[in-house]
Amino acid sequence: MATVTKTIGTTSRDYATFTLWEADLDDDTPYDAADDAVGDVYDDTKFDEDFDLFEGTGLPLASVTLSGATGERHDGTMGTGAGQSASTNQRWDIHPVASGVPYVLSFLEWDNNSFKLSTEFIECNSGDITISNWVMANADDTTSFGYGIEVRGASFDFRIMNNIIYDIAAGGTHDANGIKFLGIPTVNVYFSNNTIHNIRNGGTDTAVGLRITTDDAQTFVQNNLITDAEDACFEPSSFSNATASHNAASDTTASGTGSIDDITTSDQYVSTTGGSEDLHLKTGSDAIGAGTDLGTTPTGIQFDIENRDRDTEGDTWDIGADQSVSGDIEGSILVDADTFNDGLVRPTNLFSSLLTDADTFNDGDIARKACDQEGFRWRNDDGNEAAATFRQAQDVDETVAAEITLRLRILVDGLDDPDAESYQLEYKETGDADTEFRKVPV
Repeated sequence: MATVTKTIGTTSRDYATFTLWEADLDDDTPYDAADDAVGDVYDDTKFDEDFDLFEGTGLPLASVTLSGATGERHDGTMGTGAGQSASTNQRWDIHPVASGVPYVLSFLEWDNNSFKLSTEFIECNSGDITISNWVMANADDTTSFGYGIEVRGASFDFRIMNNIIYDIAAGGTHDANGIKFLGIPTVNVYFSNNTIHNIRNGGTDTAVGLRITTDDAQTFVQNNLITDAEDACFEPSSFSNATASHNAASDTTASGTGSIDDITTSDQYVSTTGGSEDLHLKTGSDAIGAGTDLGTTPTGIQFDIENRDRDTEGDTWDIGADQSVSGDIEGSILVDADTFNDGLVRPTNLFSSLLTDADTFNDGDIARKACDQEGFRWRNDDGNEAAATFRQAQDVDETVAAEITLRLRILVDGLDDPDAESYQLEYKETGDADTEFRKVPV
């Protein structure tokens, strides 16, 4: 039938809450049987609600998708896109009543602001469900359970993939988990390319990054990066029947071919500082290039936490939710408090040559020797080298916030055949002396 898209937000949207949108999924006014229902979530304000997604048997629909709208999605860090910001203990319960209707929840964030959970952020039960590309964090419960995503039963496919989950605590006699799977699957269950960090327990039970209670041939555990889970990054630490490979752990529990144990947490991420966590991979991370290529199965697995298509881009897969891109300038350089040249980020201040030829380029910050650097142009990070769009005309300065990823193209005219190592990309901050250039990691 048709794809029916409704907007969810507080500024002139179709629905002001998730609950109101869900209530109409059985309604034959906005939908017809076999329609694909899409809820586009906007970052007008953060939502703050318990939510049950129980689309029933009235129509039924062909599929249900709830996702951050294009342009409203997070960038892989908390507070940058559409989603939840809790003011009390909450949970979402995803339990399709209509058998076999695919549910997709993706590209949203959930900051629990150190409130306790009503057991978990999201519980999935019985349906054909995909939970992907979420950032969820900051649940602190000293008396009860603490789970990021809990999967119960599996009569249809489950896909838990490309999520970043961190800072979850439980207490009392209850366990803590980044992801937990209970049940014996009768179909495929995928736990792929998730990043999980800092799962802890202040009580008498255990804290585990990814806990799977059944070793079954229809379970797939691949490309997961888990650090600083108090008792175990993975449980079990080995499988006889499940497909487990190319996982990474800060302890010795990573299982399967190509897996890596004993990684150092501080070497993996841009930042683990409380309140400003950024679990993108940093230069030199053990996870970079260490994953296995999962192609496009299950559907959507190729899209990393920021929607980069690893398959189309021809990437060598990393372990975890983030796919690093060679040559990226890390966001820690482009921070609002340390802008360059009175708020402008411009190549003339970002980049210089190590050589000191007198023939200089545009303000003297990029020197010339053997190559003539003719100009620069900022591009958006929205496609491959051929398809990415330009953000500015040539030689036009750009001001950027820390959460924006851009590309920079520099036009160089070669005069002869210089040594490839003759030039080094560098930057300096406003107020720095000309001798204080820092190397840009590439």
